[in-house]
Amino acid sequence: MESKTQVREVLEPRLTDLVEITNAILDEVRLALSGKDILIIIDDIEKAPLSIGRNLFVENASVLTQPRCKIIYTLPIALYCSHEFPGTITSIGTPYILPNFHVLSPQGRKDPATIRQLSEMVAKRLDPALIDSAHLEKAIVNSGGVTRDLMRVLRAGCTIALTKGGDRILEPDVEESLAEIRNQYNRFLTDEHFAILAKVANRKAAGGSQNELDLIHALAILEYLNKEQWVDVHPMVKPLLEAWVKRQPKQTPRPAKKGRSLRKRP
Repeated sequence: MESKTQVREVLEPRLTDLVEITNAILDEVRLALSGKDILIIIDDIEKAPLSIGRNLFVENASVLTQPRCKIIYTLPIALYCSHEFPGTITSIGTPYILPNFHVLSPQGRKDPATIRQLSEMVAKRLDPALIDSAHLEKAIVNSGGVTRDLMRVLRAGCTIALTKGGDRILEPDVEESLAEIRNQYNRFLTDEHFAILAKVANRKAAGGSQNELDLIHALAILEYLNKEQWVDVHPMVKPLLEAWVKRQPKQTPRPAKKGRSLRKRP
């Protein structure tokens, strides 16, 4: 942490010099490529805190375009949903959204084609003989179509199965894996968060408040793109939301006021 602070203190005041040196290096590399251009891909920025993404893409957007080459940046989807971003995106370049796989429809129905596609993807990394298709489908549906979460579920399932001395991932292993990840969400979700999630689950849309952006960044709210953009609560968070709703005091309906009939005096 101390070294990062020292780097910032030295480089930030000399940012113009750094850009000039970077471009000089890029020009030299381009000469050695015999007419080919340079493409730099900067990954994993979307996993950084939202404040860092805002600092890069909103407050310092112009700096990102100064290197003389083509660059692909990944950025938090929450920042893309922010009201601050549309005004700066034109200075950065053309945005492309990589949407989550919609394993469920807005009405909660499973999408067999997407589930099959993700099953084929998993088969390239995990021997299909190690997990029944029904258990794999449960992991896929509960991942919400987020490949990172799907791999987290399966990785944890493997660890749990090995700890028990098993040689295959069984349904209890998947359930325990899902519970572990669900608890990670439960540790930071507050009553205010759950109130927002309840509205999102009902209307399948999110606003641009800071709390909503935080929930999108934390993947508690997931964005999907079919013909239209829509959002929903992460399937692993939904049981927590349902439990929260049950804990809320029921509001007793107010008794209707009795109307008084007005009679004319004789």
